[in-house]
Amino acid sequence: MRIRTAIAVAALLPASLAFAVQPAEEGADTCRTDDTRTVAVEQEDGTTVDVPVEYCESVAWAQCDNAVDGDGAGKLILPLDGVVLAQVPPPGSFTEGHGCGTVDEPVFGNTVLGAGLYHYYLDGFLLDAGNVDTLTFEVHFLGPNVGYSGQEVATNLRMTIDGVSLFGFDEGLNVQGEPFQAPKERTVSTTAIVSDTGASSSLLITVTGIADFMAENFAAEPGGGSAFRQVQIGMNFPTIADAPCVATPTNGTDRCPPFGGSPMVMGADEIPTGVTLNRAGDLGTETPAGDLDEDA
Repeated sequence: MRIRTAIAVAALLPASLAFAVQPAEEGADTCRTDDTRTVAVEQEDGTTVDVPVEYCESVAWAQCDNAVDGDGAGKLILPLDGVVLAQVPPPGSFTEGHGCGTVDEPVFGNTVLGAGLYHYYLDGFLLDAGNVDTLTFEVHFLGPNVGYSGQEVATNLRMTIDGVSLFGFDEGLNVQGEPFQAPKERTVSTTAIVSDTGASSSLLITVTGIADFMAENFAAEPGGGSAFRQVQIGMNFPTIADAPCVATPTNGTDRCPPFGGSPMVMGADEIPTGVTLNRAGDLGTETPAGDLDEDA
């Protein structure tokens, strides 16, 4: 599986991707104000004035810097290497040799972000974002895989901002019997957008209501006291929504059709995998921040 998938990514990325998706634009100066929230701003005379909280669009793209062969020239990001998110837009088109992909091996999983495979892990550190109310994740895959042709698919997500899980936390015991918390997983169903050539698919998912969630649960809003954020995302490979799942070796984890690989691709204008905070445009499939189990 791993070798075949690696060959597929390396062979197809340079020559056969032709997408309907428009090239990613560098972060637009798009902001909105929230009149229900204010922040104290110090004036030159030492007094303070309350002004509405402002949410500005901020984009971070998946990078190819750690792809095999180094210096961004490689085409494959190895399974244990997370994908780096940075506020550096794709350098150009795949027709000019840009872009890379993951080696997808849908066998392993974990509960802690960044510790092994899950099955893709993206990390953006010190992103200049300020206040955050929505997080939009746009992800592109080589394919579509069998069964993805414009159908509804499901993926399991874990997302954190500054270490705070947007879906709450699961509590458990580690191998030493000590309690620990792990970001809670949420299954999100959405429609895969297949490119004109069928060479790729993409998903667009937005977590909404982040400012309310943070204020209610952590007595602080993202952006309070600092303009910089850390965003972490873990996701498994997409499967057909509502399909029957079967536990398979070696760890007994449920596997849902389709069972084939779905290498994530990024780093070119046509495949702008990445994250937008406070997106002003299409939000795709929306899911609220917070622990839905506690709301039930």
